[in-house]
Amino acid sequence: MLLNNIFRNAPEIEIEQISCDSRMPMKNAIFFCTKGVRYNGHDYIKEAVNNGAKVIVYDEDVDTSLPAVFVRVPDTLDALNSVAAAFYGHPASGMENIIVGGNDHRSLIAYMIYRCIAHFRPSGYIGRLGIHYRDNELLSSVPTLTILDNQRTLQTMKNEGVLSCAYEQSYSSIELKKLAAIRTDAFVYTGTAVDEREFTEYESDYISSYRNYIAALPAGIDLVANSDDPYFARLTAGSRNRVITFGLSEGADYSASDIHIGKDGTSFTLHCAQDTYLVETKLTGRSSVVPTLAVIAILAERGYPLDEVIAFLAEEEAPSGTGQRLQLGQPFQLVIEKAATVSALKDILEYAKETTDARHRIVVLFGISASSDQRYREEAARLLKQSADMLILTENDSYDRDPIDLSNAFLRDMGDIRSVIVEDREDAIEAAIDLMNRDDTLLILGKGSDKFLYRSLGRDFYGGDSECARRHIEERLEDYEETGEIY
Repeated sequence: MLLNNIFRNAPEIEIEQISCDSRMPMKNAIFFCTKGVRYNGHDYIKEAVNNGAKVIVYDEDVDTSLPAVFVRVPDTLDALNSVAAAFYGHPASGMENIIVGGNDHRSLIAYMIYRCIAHFRPSGYIGRLGIHYRDNELLSSVPTLTILDNQRTLQTMKNEGVLSCAYEQSYSSIELKKLAAIRTDAFVYTGTAVDEREFTEYESDYISSYRNYIAALPAGIDLVANSDDPYFARLTAGSRNRVITFGLSEGADYSASDIHIGKDGTSFTLHCAQDTYLVETKLTGRSSVVPTLAVIAILAERGYPLDEVIAFLAEEEAPSGTGQRLQLGQPFQLVIEKAATVSALKDILEYAKETTDARHRIVVLFGISASSDQRYREEAARLLKQSADMLILTENDSYDRDPIDLSNAFLRDMGDIRSVIVEDREDAIEAAIDLMNRDDTLLILGKGSDKFLYRSLGRDFYGGDSECARRHIEERLEDYEETGEIY
């Protein structure tokens, strides 16, 4: 790509790379001085030039005496979106793009949209649960990719024949314009979990950002929103699109009644357009109903056959770590959930109480993160004391804090509760499995689908709660088959 084909009056320089990371080698590269949550690329221009950048794109006053071509633009993020899309051949332009925003069950909804569409046509997913398309699954340690990673990933997907993609849109993704170059066909607002606002402590900032985003969506797209959300009216005011609603409140376009919670899944009666349908899923608990309604609503509005969507949902397992029931033949119930918010923790504990006989135990493996706020810690302690018969505390992103100290501090306000601290998370999962009796329930909480642990020396690959639990259970099932005894 020639620079003068990108920027008017620029010299004819061959561009081989686009970068926002000044630390990387950049042969014949454009370096974009983007501003993120923690860093400002304008502070790293010298490092970028030393690493080979030939062109610097900027929007603040900088020293332009360095040996590079300097191009000033009104907004570097806007310029980066435009150039990146062109550099990778506008891969999103030929796809059906469904963006899922909000922070209430966002990952579950986006992933289930992808899985349902995959029954009809080649589909992909980009979000906290990784990158999925065709038979490929790639890890991701962040809820949303960078602008460059999105375009690069979409180019790969397009080359593999993917025709639809579901994306997660976080608050930070809006602020950093990560999906601005992706043509939006449909947007789903999942709801606002007010104790997990991502990068902003101010509720007004969060709501304002999403309201402005929704108001600026292209006219004529499918806009589907959670009418149970207390901010629903404020968020959708000013939208140029007809708003389709889902939720449990009366009057929603897609609503549910006769909800039944069982160990094997959840069922309810779906109401839409004067018709009713029986919906059965393998998802856990009452909190899975509204996400299921969101999936049904957006797919039905997009023209996918409703009866086939409902049939597919009945067969789909929950994605890793999102209310995931792991049943490998062990004689107890095991559910894995991130439970990053008070509402999510309350939901999973209520599910455990509804599906566990009073004669048997609810054992909870839980780790308190060094980054969790005081309100979450206090509410988590209260809920766990009410519901757990035994608590196993372990590490969960302790960063530079001692996980034992974090666990002891958490226990101090809980009073008399049967508990044990096992510092290493994998050791704790193994110990929890060994403690289980027939028909008990084990909840593994705190990490969900995350496959990394943040410790004092940085980020360590961990593999995830699901894989760890699976491995230890399978080892014990082999022992059971040989001895005829349970563990």
